[in-house]
Amino acid sequence: MSFCQYCGTELTIDTKFCPGCGSATTESEETIIQSIPIQETKVYSPPKEIVIRGTDQFPLVEFVLSSDSKVLIESGAMVYHNGNVRLEGRLNNKGEEGFNGLIKAVGRSVVSGETMFITEVYGTQNEGRITIAPPTEGKLIQVEVGEKQWYLNDGVFLASTNSVSYDIKSQTMSKALFGGTGGLFIQETRGEGQLFFSAYGEIEKIEFDETKEQLVVDNEHVVAWQTTLDYSIETASGSFGAMTGEGAVLRFHEKGTLFIQTRSFNRLKEKINID
Repeated sequence: MSFCQYCGTELTIDTKFCPGCGSATTESEETIIQSIPIQETKVYSPPKEIVIRGTDQFPLVEFVLSSDSKVLIESGAMVYHNGNVRLEGRLNNKGEEGFNGLIKAVGRSVVSGETMFITEVYGTQNEGRITIAPPTEGKLIQVEVGEKQWYLNDGVFLASTNSVSYDIKSQTMSKALFGGTGGLFIQETRGEGQLFFSAYGEIEKIEFDETKEQLVVDNEHVVAWQTTLDYSIETASGSFGAMTGEGAVLRFHEKGTLFIQTRSFNRLKEKINID
């Protein structure tokens, strides 16, 4: 890109006079057009290797990083590393700085169930290794993000490769009962790469196609679903399911993949009176 040396107005290649101040822009009239280099954003490579260990109910994820690799993990998820990595915590605000960035991080925490911070893990030399774990007992799922994107329930995000992130998406009022945060927002992935999420208990994978009947799932058991799936929300019965003990349920249809969990952590907290 070229700019006028007198007023800074951006110039096209064939411009002879600056549209901002009228100064001549050709070298024949001894005017120098300043070329401003475009700052390049560093591109990080994916992990050299990803290893899932442990048991189904108590899994661990190990990332093997090269010196130019980077992954994102939920704050507090690290179990150990081999010293060849660098951890940097930042506000979970998609890179926005200052007061607006702080407000965005607080908002994402309130509406998504995630912490205000996210941890960036960099390989400092080859064979940098870091191992992480989910916060609760339960199965771990690894999915591909790219051609297919995902919606996530609040609190299930564990880690992703650097090229994957998620946005907070507002819902219509007809769907606003969903989720433990009040249901006005859900998480929607973007980018390309690997995504890891966890749940409480076992996870069941359900595939839908155009011929599959609709499926109604208690919202406490919904973990993640592809954005190609359509859904509606309703009460199980009566006034918020007062007669059956159920609350809001989601009715899924169309084509895509759905993951549900066999246990509800909120129900467990109610049973043992955890705040």
